[in-house]
Amino acid sequence: MTEQGDYTQTQIKTIQSLYNYPEILLWLQKKGKQTFGEHFKIFEEDKPLVHKLLSYFLRDELEAQKWHIDLEKGIFYSPAQ
Repeated sequence: MTEQGDYTQTQIKTIQSLYNYPEILLWLQKKGKQTFGEHFKIFEEDKPLVHKLLSYFLRDELEAQKWHIDLEKGIFYSPAQ
């Protein structure tokens, strides 16, 4: 209890990822064009998957936690049929 009333102050600490994912996606897009040609493109619908893969390979605990990714487990790839 504080002298100012019957409530207590709570501090909230915001923790942010060390990585700038939009910037990384732009870099990947540029590198893809350099490597595979101007036709290379990361489609909008693929960005969440790329984001998840980046968080896994960068071992970014905060982002992996948001996506419910266990960094201690492997990745299972199943191509679309």
